[in-house]
Parts: sequence; structure tokens; C-alpha cells
Amino acid sequence: MITNMQVSGNADIRVEERLFQVGGITVNIRQVPHASMKRAPLLDPSQSLTWVEDAEVLNQQATGTNERLCLLAASSGSVDQSSQAPDVIDSLMDVGLVTWQAGIILTELLLLTQPCGDWRGSTVIDLGCGTGLLGISLSLAGASVTMTDLPYILQLTSYNVKVNTEFYALSSMPVLVAHSWGDQATAAALCSAPDLIAAADVLYNPECYGALLKTLSMLCAPHTLVYIAWKKRHESEEVFPLLAEDCGFAVDMVPTDDLAAEYKGGVTILKLTFLAKIVAESDVFE
Repeated sequence: MITNMQVSGNADIRVEERLFQVGGITVNIRQVPHASMKRAPLLDPSQSLTWVEDAEVLNQQATGTNERLCLLAASSGSVDQSSQAPDVIDSLMDVGLVTWQAGIILTELLLLTQPCGDWRGSTVIDLGCGTGLLGISLSLAGASVTMTDLPYILQLTSYNVKVNTEFYALSSMPVLVAHSWGDQATAAALCSAPDLIAAADVLYNPECYGALLKTLSMLCAPHTLVYIAWKKRHESEEVFPLLAEDCGFAVDMVPTDDLAAEYKGGVTILKLTFLAKIVAESDVFE
């Protein structure tokens, strides 16, 4: 049972349900605030996710259906998290269960500026999708969206996808894929050469930068645009653009002049353009 709700406005990680109105699209998002995690367990994934292990089967099922899908490419039925240290994973266990401000701002910017043109026919990966606001919004705008995160987060994402898409006849339903940054097996099962990769508030832990850039280098084609937005929390975030350049990306700062007044300031948005492949074993990914 939802105990509190907030309509629109800035991010609020204390409430359990949010009704966002972003870029002309309305999305209802369930959150699991840290204070309520013990009394509000996540949904049973067997009731909301279909697990498949073959990318071709995934692509066939995801078009023109109302199925919420989560792909596990590894034959073991689990996602390889070895690219991220156990202590890092433990420290992030509740990060993706609420919507952060950078996600709201990046969603509005993408819907307003349409960097890939008309969203209909565009392919998008929402990397570290969390509650799903960005991916769901772009899907409702017409894009073919693949949403990725760790399995325990995708349980909540799947619920939000169902709530927001069940009454729409979308040509392509959002696809949910369990992926730990840097894991080559699950990265290979993601959308190949997407038009856009979006990631909001994913720079909170510098120990993950190498794995994040490794995933981006595996997914990007020369035409792929990468948008990364974050609220500044520590000085180490300033290193990320330099690491991205070392990995073969051109890095540009994105202006936020066109956003609503309450969304200006406090959040940095970068656009990365892929220039060259860097060998995955390079020290830059360590």
C-alpha cells in the first residue's frame, strides 16, 4: 500500500510514489525509499518479468507485445558482477530504487531537444535505469528502449513499466536487461549500435568508472550519442570526462538553457561521441 505520494516537482527520495510531468509526458513512478525498504519488499520477479537467455528470442518477443522482458545472457542464469567489487555492490543496494534529480532533468532535456530527431524509430539504451523514469518516458514518446540495471532493481523497474504502458498500444515495448557494467556477456545481448545511450546519476562511485566506460565502448557505434547527467557530489566526478576521452570519446558539455527554471543549475550533462575503439584490456578500464 502506498503511504505517501507527490505530484511533479523536484526529486524527493522520501515518498513512495511520484507522478512526473516531464516534456509533455506524464509518468507514474513507484519508489522504495531507504526508510521503508524493510516494510516494503520488492515485487516477486516471477510475476512481472519473463527471463530469456537468447538475444534473438528476446528481439522477437519484444516487438508488438505487452510482455516485460529481462534478458540473462549467461547460461548460468545469473549476471556476472565480478567487474564490480563486492563492497561496491553492497554500498549501492538502495541507490537505484528512487528517482534522483539528474534523471528528471535528463529526461526533460532529451524530450525537449530530441537529439536523434523524431523518437519514433530511434533505438535507446537507458543504462542504469533505476525506477525507469527516463526509459519509460522515451518509450511513450515512440523510441525503442532497452533498460538495464542489476536484477533486484529491475523488479521495481518492471512494475513501473507495466503501470505506465499497459493502456498504450506501443509498437515496441521497453525491454529490460540485467547488466552489470563491464560484463561482456550481457553487453553483447543489448541493443547493437543504438542511436542513443542515456545514463542519469551513475557517477556516484569512482570505482565504477572503468566498468561503465568499458560497457559504453562495447555498445557504441560511430553514430551513437551518449548523454550522462549527474548532480555533483564529490571532486572525483571531474575525472570522468578525462577518462572518457582516453577511451576514445569526444566530450561536450550540454547547455540547459531550454529547461524549466526549477531544473536549471546543480546538474552537469555531458554528451559523448564515439571516435575510436579502445582495447578492452587497456589500463583505462581498470
